[in-house]
Amino acid sequence: MPATFVPRLTDSGVNGGSWWYTSSNPFYAAGYGMPNCTCYAYGRYAEARNAWASLPTWDAKDWYDDATSFQRGAVPGLGAVMCWGTTGSGPGHVAIVEQIAANGDVTVSESHYTSSLPYWDLQTLTAASGYSHPYLGSDYYLQGFIYNDWGPGGGGQPIIASWQTKTTGGYARTSAEALQNALCTYRKLSSLGWSLNAVCGVLGNMEIESGYNPWRWESDDVPNYPSTPSYGYGLAQFTPSSKYISDSHAQSYSGYGPNWADHAGNQNDGDAQLEYIHNYADYYPTTDYPLTFEEYKISTYNAGLMSLAWLYNYERPGDPGATQQDRIDAANYWYAILSQYGPGGRRPWKWLAQKRGAKVGYIRRKRLFRY
Repeated sequence: MPATFVPRLTDSGVNGGSWWYTSSNPFYAAGYGMPNCTCYAYGRYAEARNAWASLPTWDAKDWYDDATSFQRGAVPGLGAVMCWGTTGSGPGHVAIVEQIAANGDVTVSESHYTSSLPYWDLQTLTAASGYSHPYLGSDYYLQGFIYNDWGPGGGGQPIIASWQTKTTGGYARTSAEALQNALCTYRKLSSLGWSLNAVCGVLGNMEIESGYNPWRWESDDVPNYPSTPSYGYGLAQFTPSSKYISDSHAQSYSGYGPNWADHAGNQNDGDAQLEYIHNYADYYPTTDYPLTFEEYKISTYNAGLMSLAWLYNYERPGDPGATQQDRIDAANYWYAILSQYGPGGRRPWKWLAQKRGAKVGYIRRKRLFRY
């Protein structure tokens, strides 16, 4: 595989090129070749990594859900397939991410079946607009990204990790256990649509709150089952502990199982805690950090700044200044580490509905066989 990603910013070599006009591209082989968004994306994905990959071979709207053997997520990645589904009868759309700006905007290359649209073109789609595409109708929505070898932020290693827990104490930032739990946090929150920057802002605070240990009770004062004392519990130190432990929604989440002194918890309670935070965080924008909760989740602001937004808008300790720099340092540390990885989950962003233009080209007549 190439050591670095080389963006395609012109159509030079596409028309007649071997990545698109050869039987190794199943769309060309089946008679659904260029111009076509799926034929182009299949070939461009392979060109970027200099090797063929068995991407889905059905309509564009099915690619994201069918790409179960690939890393997927809601954060843009270089060389990734950007996938749109539709609530209507259209076949969806796919494009390839060529560039990612610091603010999250992306430049994509694409092709179109429809004769009124370009054979090949580049589009710059803004994060602020929810990646609105000028050629897509209002019934189209962004599903997410199928990652290539570079993943979001230049990384691409798959996330293979399991939650590390213990009854008391936390884990040092540079420990193997902290890395495992940071990866689990990234995998879970990215699957819920969170940006890497937002995840790192939370992780910077988790170091101070719980030492990355999902079973940790405040002051290591571990009660017996089924107590819910007024002090904190968990990764974010839910206070009082009943806020999380007694919540009916939290109790329904996969992995739920707090730990007590005489009643062992579920090893995956961290996943349930993060899902609870995602849905029910007591997050309130402040004057200095006015991001709403939904804006925070997808923000690409500096990780250190995101740690402060989480500190003042969610954690709200009695003396936030006392640990402010430590939280910033931890957030920046995790950004450097996690940028090497591709998120390990997915969630269709149906709320990012597209608003303008005509539908993009695709395979219209029938579905191709599965590979």
